[in-house]
Amino acid sequence: MLFRDQVGRVIRTVQLLRHLSDALLRRRETAATNKVESFGSPSGTASATRASSPTTTPSRRRRR
Repeated sequence: MLFRDQVGRVIRTVQLLRHLSDALLRRRETAATNKVESFGSPSGTASATRASSPTTTPSRRRRR
């Protein structure tokens, strides 16, 4: 079980390093996130109220 936990940490670290070093990957992830988040808003854009809610804080988004 400990080995599996360590492998999971390594995979997450590698993904984080790829994310930080690859601008194209960040743009694609941001575009996908914005597209998904627009489905929750009637006008297709996130409202100011929704953007400030606790479920969409930057620290919360990073954990997903």
